[in-house]
Amino acid sequence: MQLEQLTIAHYKNLHNFTIDFRQKSQTMVLIGQNGAGKSTLLEALIFIFRNLDLGEQPPFKYSLAYYCQGSYIQIVADPNEARLYRIHITVDGQPITYKRFYLASEPRYLPRYVFGYYSGLNDHMLNLFDKHHERFYGEIVRGLEHPSHPLIYAQAAYRQFSLLSFFIEQDQQCIDFLERHLGILELESVSFLIAEPSWKSQEGDRRFWNARGAVQKALSYLYDAAEEPVQKKVKIRLDHRTVIRRDCLSLELQNQQRLQRFYSFYQSPQAFFHALTCIEMSGMLVEVSVHVRVRNADGSVASRSLSEGEQQLLMVLGLLRFTRDEETLFLLDEPDTHLNPVWSIQYLDLIEQMVGPHHSSQLLMSTHNPLFISSLDRSQVRIMSRNPTTQRIEASEPMENPRGMGVASILTSDLFGLRSTLDPPTQQLVDQRRELALKAALTGEKLSQEERQQLTALNQQLQDLDFSITTYDPLYQHYVREMTRREEPPIRQSIQLTDEQRQRQKDLTRQVLRELREKKEPRA
Repeated sequence: MQLEQLTIAHYKNLHNFTIDFRQKSQTMVLIGQNGAGKSTLLEALIFIFRNLDLGEQPPFKYSLAYYCQGSYIQIVADPNEARLYRIHITVDGQPITYKRFYLASEPRYLPRYVFGYYSGLNDHMLNLFDKHHERFYGEIVRGLEHPSHPLIYAQAAYRQFSLLSFFIEQDQQCIDFLERHLGILELESVSFLIAEPSWKSQEGDRRFWNARGAVQKALSYLYDAAEEPVQKKVKIRLDHRTVIRRDCLSLELQNQQRLQRFYSFYQSPQAFFHALTCIEMSGMLVEVSVHVRVRNADGSVASRSLSEGEQQLLMVLGLLRFTRDEETLFLLDEPDTHLNPVWSIQYLDLIEQMVGPHHSSQLLMSTHNPLFISSLDRSQVRIMSRNPTTQRIEASEPMENPRGMGVASILTSDLFGLRSTLDPPTQQLVDQRRELALKAALTGEKLSQEERQQLTALNQQLQDLDFSITTYDPLYQHYVREMTRREEPPIRQSIQLTDEQRQRQKDLTRQVLRELREKKEPRA
């Protein structure tokens, strides 16, 4: 799966918007200010693939090109056209009907999975998955053996499932990762609490309230791998006012060997994950609890007690591990929200280490963190920003490679556009000192007694902050003097520079340096 190019006529704040995804890597990161359309772009992609999978009409006018299952697919869609002309599709240059496209099984022209993840609180992304969740649930209730679940939103229960991906196989790299980065030494137990569902079935497995199909098979394998099952009445809280008692079945895997026995009934991590999602989406799963042994802790620790950042990291890596060999599109909105700086700067390397080359899958992520992109080539980054003239949001490749720049340079480059990495109060002190120190040279006027006292006070303040008072390089002094004299006040007063301001500042810098070089070089 590899996106190539997308054009959107109009969706939320994206108008006549085009983004080019072409690059060598399977990972791309979106950056930009709040409101620059990063989340909207991810939502738009989910919306497009959702409707394509369901065979529904296009949600908005767009054109999309991508590679999938070895085929090159181009789609031009416009909901305002007559029904027969709303969607034009070519596969490897040959036109095919929309019905043939979304009903095709071999080769499949859509991603095997589209994963959505959002670290925030609103439900905009989640709501786009509702139709697929409803379809998946309906197929489970009807007892289908192979219910379809191509669009998956990373929900709370998947945090526990994701951790299991590190233990289902005896992988030394996984063991080392868990111990080195999270202090997890081994799996202690996995408990599934299963309850009587709200739906009724006349036939099926009586152990599981007549469940049938895929969920019956998954529960049966779990039952066989577990310790002695325990039936009990459990109080279940529906909301802060309502508590009910329900018949439940507790199935516990008391060590890693029991988990691996459960996994052995399946042919791949993908099939195992699908079975877990069948149990969760059936409405029968009340709770799944994973306990691990952690370094420097007495007894086992519930994985829910891990920090938000630890759970976030495990969830994304686990989902990638479960589907790494499939044609999967991962759309991750700020997956680094709760990560510390060390993990942020290592994030993409950790994915490479724990997942390996994911040539058949693509990761498209958004972030506000300069550390997150510090090891990337510029082709792997897209800056989303609003054009000051047209006010339309545009996506562009940065002018320089983030790799090797350092965080301070990344922040003051076109990637984030800050004027300075200093806090505004300190930068204001630096600007005031510079203006006073160069006043005589710039205007020919001497400093007044009050201004000299102010300059002395500023020098002391900045010296206390470990700023040097001056430089002994006369050429640098000339440079600072000319930049101070010519720099536009709006630029000096800005915290973040526009692309146009940044370009004018660069042009001014080159002009001043050229003039200084000409003065320094002896004339022939």
